[in-house]
Amino acid sequence: QDFLGYIAQIEPEAAAIGLARVIPPDSWKPRSSPYDDAIASFTIKSSIRQEIQGSGGIYSVMNVERKPCTGAAYRARAEASSTQASSLDFAHQRSGAYDEDAAAACERLYWRSVTLSPPVYGADQEGTLTDPDQTVWNIAQLPGILKQTNNSISGVTTPYLYFGEWKASFAWHTEDADLYSINYIHMGAPKM
Repeated sequence: QDFLGYIAQIEPEAAAIGLARVIPPDSWKPRSSPYDDAIASFTIKSSIRQEIQGSGGIYSVMNVERKPCTGAAYRARAEASSTQASSLDFAHQRSGAYDEDAAAACERLYWRSVTLSPPVYGADQEGTLTDPDQTVWNIAQLPGILKQTNNSISGVTTPYLYFGEWKASFAWHTEDADLYSINYIHMGAPKM
């Protein structure tokens, strides 16, 4: 329950590696009600179609902005696109175990199919799906020095939602001003 204390504890090792994966206990729930209503009413203001071209390890991406859509419409699209990856077993990822063979199979399928049927990515959507009364590990309410400035900086002091589907890609990167980033996957397959 002590977010800052926990971060201080893992920071030396996580900083050296560049990331940390924290798996909340099964008893922690970000929402008291199902996601369906929250997602159905959410509007993704701008999504992008990622048109990827290339081969042999050299690829380029052209992001084409799309019209707004509802979270329900995006979810239906994402579930339809996931049939291509349905042969992959992500159960080991949910348990926290790493399976090198499963990861390699996912990577092979990704690179074989990345230029086919462009994925759509809903990035930088202001908001949260976590209940406001959830005070533990609620990304919208995490303590920190930037919260004390009383300035609202979208995606830094306020949360963003990201909607991804099979093959939607976002490169590992350094955050603005070398700040840390924290993410919570509400549903779907894990990030690879």
